Amino acid sequence: MMTCALCDTVPVPAYYGSPRVCAFDDAGIFKSENWNCETAVELRVLAHENGFEDARSNESLYLRRDDQSYAALYVPPHPADAPDGEQYGPWRGGGFIAMSWYKNHGRTDIMIRVDPRNGGLIGEAGLPLILREAEAALENFRSRKRV
Repeated sequence: MMTCALCDTVPVPAYYGSPRVCAFDDAGIFKSENWNCETAVELRVLAHENGFEDARSNESLYLRRDDQSYAALYVPPHPADAPDGEQYGPWRGGGFIAMSWYKNHGRTDIMIRVDPRNGGLIGEAGLPLILREAEAALENFRSRKRV
């Protein structure tokens, strides 16, 4: 079974009641049957910090209602991205990751990519986020020193 690089390298804390289950399947596609996937957790933390607690940023949205969290995390373009198409990364021009999870438990229910350049959702409506996009999003945040 494939896991993301963060699930492979970040040790599982002793207080976890269940083993970690990566949020990405063998093809690298998000799956809702997950538990404390490190990549999903990092994206959730970014969504919470950038959409709720960080008053400097109006780029993302975070909402918690009846213990369910909803977020639209703005993923900035990588600093090396050219504005009009020279960068080869999946977030050229920016975009959003829409996600949902219950309380602060380990399972992430939904993660999909929303790209305003292409009129909304990539491909067909509701396609899940893929691992390459998730890792590139974290790299874009790291390159801007926001992680």
